[in-house]
Amino acid sequence: MWMLNIYLIWMIEMEEMTIEQLVEYLTDISSKKTIYGMVYRDAIPWKKLGKRLLFEKRNLAGRPKND
Repeated sequence: MWMLNIYLIWMIEMEEMTIEQLVEYLTDISSKKTIYGMVYRDAIPWKKLGKRLLFEKRNLAGRPKND
């Protein structure tokens, strides 16, 4: 449990998003399937932590956001 807490604090500090958060953050993306396709084509910056795909907000500069 303590590892999960450290991970969540790290995610907040680094402004990293999971794939679900990214769908909410971007206006032009409507599904996880679209994001998985972009990851496969390396059309969007990403990294992997264990089984999770993570996306940094600072690497998504210029992309439209949901407000």
